[in-house]
Amino acid sequence: DLHRVDRRQRQMCIRDSVQSGNNVTFLLCNLNTEGFEIERINNYTLPFKVKDYEIKTLTDLIVNVSNQFISHKNRQKEYLAIHSDSYQLQMTYASVKGKNKKLFEKELLNTLNDSYDFQDEHNYFDYVINKEHEKSATVCISKKRDQIKRDYSDLVDAGLQPRYNTSIPQILKNLHAYYNLSNKNQISLLIYIGRLKTDVVVCSRNQILDSLDFPKGLNFFLNSIQDLNNSNTKKEDKTEQSSNSDFDDLASQLA
Repeated sequence: DLHRVDRRQRQMCIRDSVQSGNNVTFLLCNLNTEGFEIERINNYTLPFKVKDYEIKTLTDLIVNVSNQFISHKNRQKEYLAIHSDSYQLQMTYASVKGKNKKLFEKELLNTLNDSYDFQDEHNYFDYVINKEHEKSATVCISKKRDQIKRDYSDLVDAGLQPRYNTSIPQILKNLHAYYNLSNKNQISLLIYIGRLKTDVVVCSRNQILDSLDFPKGLNFFLNSIQDLNNSNTKKEDKTEQSSNSDFDDLASQLA
């Protein structure tokens, strides 16, 4: 996780690839003692061609961009983070009891089986225990295990080192925690507006208390703003036409 990176480390190269639909945002930045220093942000729309080669998938894009901007000798210093809507990662919060970690996980699996039909071998899940809260388990789940494992293997085979693949709420929490290491008791509201949806996260003491998402993202807001601007432009045109008509009528009367 990003919040585990030691502040004393002089520099680490971080790459973050976030996929929303066919759109991919690539971020390259350096982590130093003063925080994150953004070096490059690129936006891509899949598929597209580079010379005679067609890039169709997220992993193809990550490998291609890495070859462009990251030298092979520096890849050991990289921290590659990935998020893709196609992985269908979900956050859920459950009240689970267990005297030890083994019993806790057993009851958590029973809860997930009841709520999400989580018996399929193609599912993935990871969790954090929050014993201080009523909902004692913060869980990230996905039913795209095969795709996640395949993409991970493809990246490793290409010589890359993916560090984690997780949900947007977890990424927001990690970034927030890094900049607020000394503020452990405050409650924070984090909002991320993606292209297709918006995530809202509530954090406290370096833990996610709750989160939700709704299917209204940047594209929706941009379209709404554009529609509003078009509406205002039409009103202005009608007002101007009306003013010109009134002026013409007055001019004809004076004549």
